[in-house]
Amino acid sequence: MTNLLNINKRRFRFISMAASIGFVLFFFFLFLTSSVFAAFPIAGVGGFVIEASRITGNNLQITTELGSTEMHENWGQARIELGQANIMGLKLTKKVNLNGALSQYGIKDMEIVITPASGATVAGNNLRLGVTGLTASSSDFRNLHADERSSTKPIDRLRITATQLALDNPKLNVHAMAAGNIAIPGLKVKFIFNKYDGTTIGDF
Repeated sequence: MTNLLNINKRRFRFISMAASIGFVLFFFFLFLTSSVFAAFPIAGVGGFVIEASRITGNNLQITTELGSTEMHENWGQARIELGQANIMGLKLTKKVNLNGALSQYGIKDMEIVITPASGATVAGNNLRLGVTGLTASSSDFRNLHADERSSTKPIDRLRITATQLALDNPKLNVHAMAAGNIAIPGLKVKFIFNKYDGTTIGDF
């Protein structure tokens, strides 16, 4: 029993390390290219989705770290920090697996959707996100800089900064979000139930 547990622990560490190194390389090449594109969503990780028509911000910093997700206690993530951000066309969605609890009513899962008033811009400062997936139709970074940091943890050795950024049609798979301050004009929260036949209930 002890040997089996030791093997499982070593295997877990190996998988975690592989995921960490993979995300270091992933975000290194992702943000040093002229366009931002990554496979999305990442299956088997969980998270909630942030979509927008455009995001602009300043004082960008990206570091890599291990963080908790819905499916894993420790998983490689990009920690994205913005001093200030404006988000146009925000839509935040979390899909909840109901595990068959409402299958007798033909309901498969539920989505929680948060949006501002139509056409409103969401403004925030000191934003911090833990992200495992990101796509955008186009991107613009000003004064982009990447460097290494001394650390005993391989996941902590990369840092990317930029004075300004703009993302068109971004979509992010997010696991943690915090803000020093955020204003969402006309806040609206919807609960949408998706049925097995493809129809929905509660989309208003």
